[in-house]
Amino acid sequence: MRDEFEIPMLPAELVGLDVSTWFRSVLLDRGRSHGVRSGMPLISEQGLVGLVTATSRNAAKGMLLLDRQSAVDGVVQRSRARGVVRGAGEELAFEFVARGADVAVGDVIITSGLGGVYPKGLRIGFTTTAAVDVDIDPACVAVAARRPVAAAFGQEARARRRRG
Repeated sequence: MRDEFEIPMLPAELVGLDVSTWFRSVLLDRGRSHGVRSGMPLISEQGLVGLVTATSRNAAKGMLLLDRQSAVDGVVQRSRARGVVRGAGEELAFEFVARGADVAVGDVIITSGLGGVYPKGLRIGFTTTAAVDVDIDPACVAVAARRPVAAAFGQEARARRRRG
């Protein structure tokens, strides 16, 4: 996935996992001293993992897409139907999709790039249902991803490229 995007990325090891059933978060072995900042997306080879929510000098905490507080603007890759992907604990829900939108089981959902938090085109997951409620099987379950990647994105990344 790293070759597909022109975004500066920093490899990070997954060193901890929140055991709570209410929150879905991870601890990474990179922090502020390595260039990781709150608000950076967490990306793995399989797709979007989540978002960095807090950093210390040598560690960072990330909220997984599966967290109930997580929301990402998503697009069906095949039909370009838009909606919001929300964490539902063990799976993802695709909400606010226009009535009659072309969504089928097995469709790939990707990030839209709107909002400036997540780069456009990152794989979020695959639809598992396409009735009134659309459910998504996440492309990347961070527990199984051994090396999530914290990616610099947005104004800060552009400024860093100009300097370096």
